[in-house]
Amino acid sequence: MNDYSFTSAPQLKRDPLGANSGLLQALTAPYVPAQTASRPKRWGPIAAAVLCWVWGALVAVVSVDNVLDAVRAGRPPSYTWKHGLVAGAFVALYWIAGYGLARRKKVGGVLAIAVSAVFIGLVMIPPEAGAILVAVPNVAILALVLINWRHLERPSDDVGA
Repeated sequence: MNDYSFTSAPQLKRDPLGANSGLLQALTAPYVPAQTASRPKRWGPIAAAVLCWVWGALVAVVSVDNVLDAVRAGRPPSYTWKHGLVAGAFVALYWIAGYGLARRKKVGGVLAIAVSAVFIGLVMIPPEAGAILVAVPNVAILALVLINWRHLERPSDDVGA
């Protein structure tokens, strides 16, 4: 009955007063990153991202309306295709810039500055009464990105970052 060939693993002996609790807590404590200090989130990049997305959607709606008006008016197809492609490129660039700004990346800030500046330049070439209204959201995007530039992060080489 007494088989001494079988031995069980040593059991963890715990002190009833908690003397061994330090080691146990160290082994079972959840992982906490070293930089747990919460830094305040700036709303500027997010506001610029929302402006980019909304402005991109408005450019899409207006360009589709302009292309449909050109087709109804009987303008040559080359005009409608060129206008549609240019407007589609601006819409895509505004949305990509908004995504980059929402992730707080400097690439999104650079793209937002470039697209807004080019759009302002294209709108202001023939000065019209409505050109100022079109330039205001783009100036707001420029201002928000430039003011909050230090809160944007450089791209990293980490995988999945």
